[in-house]
Amino acid sequence: LMDETEVAGQFHWRTRQNHTKELVPAIRHLLDKAGLALNELEGIVVGLGPGGFSGLRVGMTTAKGLAVGMGAPLVAVNTLDASAFPMMGLGAPVCALMPVGRGEVAVAIYGTNGSEMEKTVDEHLTTIEALADTIREATIFCGPITEEMESEIKERLGGWGLVRGGVGRASRVVAMGEIGIRKIGRGEADDPVTLQPLYIRRPSITKPTRPPGG
Repeated sequence: LMDETEVAGQFHWRTRQNHTKELVPAIRHLLDKAGLALNELEGIVVGLGPGGFSGLRVGMTTAKGLAVGMGAPLVAVNTLDASAFPMMGLGAPVCALMPVGRGEVAVAIYGTNGSEMEKTVDEHLTTIEALADTIREATIFCGPITEEMESEIKERLGGWGLVRGGVGRASRVVAMGEIGIRKIGRGEADDPVTLQPLYIRRPSITKPTRPPGG
């Protein structure tokens, strides 16, 4: 819960398969703690992805419903953008990455254009090995980087791989809010009707373990 100058409140929790049941009560709890009503909000910012299928789907659906019901602007922010945002201005390109399973990572690379963050390589799926082959200068790596990922980056890139993996969920959410507020301030908004999550990879569909009618 943010405005242009500060974070008015945060609520973080770990969920498993209860996104639908937990999200709206959590929003109400946050607003109650701040003494605000839903209709006092001036905009909704939601994570676009990449990320987990269920979390993205429930988050996006809830944000759309709130925005339409309130008549408020809706802004979706790329998760990799939010990871990179706190690292901008450190004097080197920023590579935000996120493990997505099967030995792959979701990646985007950023530079600066004046005071604005500029994406120089769009989000895509790759491996650390393939990514390392494309790096030609000292680069800051950030995001939910595992120890194995950090070790491989340093092994393959040496001093060119400056790993800052400590951008946790809380920091990404604040960065997401800051990016969203800037967009709303510029009059930018997404269409709740056409906006879709960025999965990058579609979820795996597993076969039923029981035969039909079993």
